[in-house]
Amino acid sequence: MEGHAVSRPPFFADLMVTAQPNPDTGAITLLAVSDRMEDTPITVRLRSVDAISGKIAEIGAYAMTAKAASAVEIARIRPETLEASAFLVFDWRDDAGNVLGENEYLPQRPKAYRFAEPQIETSEETLDDGYFRITVTSDRPALYVTYDHGGDDIYSDNCFTLLPGEPKVLTVTRRRRSHLPESSVRELRYLRA
Repeated sequence: MEGHAVSRPPFFADLMVTAQPNPDTGAITLLAVSDRMEDTPITVRLRSVDAISGKIAEIGAYAMTAKAASAVEIARIRPETLEASAFLVFDWRDDAGNVLGENEYLPQRPKAYRFAEPQIETSEETLDDGYFRITVTSDRPALYVTYDHGGDDIYSDNCFTLLPGEPKVLTVTRRRRSHLPESSVRELRYLRA
């Protein structure tokens, strides 16, 4: 069984959750990988998403402890749990409910899925500090979404998955000092079927 993970946590994240296929059984193993020096309690929410219909189904929520400097198995998902057109999405949260990261696992190559054409919309809000907050929504799943805005603003995320009914909020985390020109056209890009 081949599988494709979409690496979504920041590359410097010291705690992440990933999925790995077992080539012998086809089972998908969810793992918490920690580079932290202390144990960290987290709750991992696991869902399946149908690429065609956009239907999202809850598979489970797993409260566990990510052990210091190690990888810990969270759960095993039997291959028959997923429809052929579905992939996994999961996020992990701390005890206060703050999202620490998000990730996906596609049992097939991304282009093997027949994603329906999404209708993606954005709304922009100017904050008191002059920075922008962008809210991005979609009526269908969309992978590898990027927001091309030009200019010097560095946003909180610029490669993400959109799910129906789940807005993604982008905020400016800092500005470059290169004084790049603002683009008059803001573009969204995503994986096309």
